[in-house]
Amino acid sequence: MALLGGWLSAEGREERAVLRALADLSERKMPVRLESEQSGVSFFTVVSLRKNAMLLARPRTLRGGLPKGSAVRLTLANQGRKQVRAMIVVPHLKVPFSLKHAFVCEVPHAFSGVCKRSADRFSTARFKNLHLQLDGARRSFRVVDVSTSGLRIHTGGDIPLTLFEPGQELAPARLRLGERAQIELQSLVPRAINPNTVGLELRVRRDGASERYLMNLLNRLQEHELRRLQIDTA
Repeated sequence: MALLGGWLSAEGREERAVLRALADLSERKMPVRLESEQSGVSFFTVVSLRKNAMLLARPRTLRGGLPKGSAVRLTLANQGRKQVRAMIVVPHLKVPFSLKHAFVCEVPHAFSGVCKRSADRFSTARFKNLHLQLDGARRSFRVVDVSTSGLRIHTGGDIPLTLFEPGQELAPARLRLGERAQIELQSLVPRAINPNTVGLELRVRRDGASERYLMNLLNRLQEHELRRLQIDTA
């Protein structure tokens, strides 16, 4: 009984720690990074903790939504990037008497590890002219999202998978934003192959300009997401 009681006590302490962290985020309306396990979609959200549920703000422009029964992961900024995993029970909720859009999740009761990503990923859907150019393939691909250490591209269904062998170096390559700005990549390696997208690990060429362009792009994307979140949750 003593061993069982100790196990239950440890489990109870973790559950209380999770609830305290979520309550703190809810009270302060602190932006939290969310990632869908099913689609890989990632965005900032705000937690609203209720007695038996957790409301999460969602972008009004989110395409495809987040399916009922799928899981999302939240990276808790007030817990050293620990994560919690939650299941979606109501995919889309219009909050009465406001412009807010949200979805409802079960309240998590345990941590699910620490975020393994070294950097947040940002959607580049609003940039129609941001493309990855592969010199070897002599073609370009639209960039779906990007971070300091990786990106995801849309390939469609007509690209031979042999072009993106996991672990195979693809550099030289570059990111082009419009006609003028370009970011030279020193290394580019496929890591995650999906039917219509490919996730790649990148390392920027240390030439000063490429690093500066990438940081400026990421700062703009973060400012845009946070500004949109502020509007959606006002």
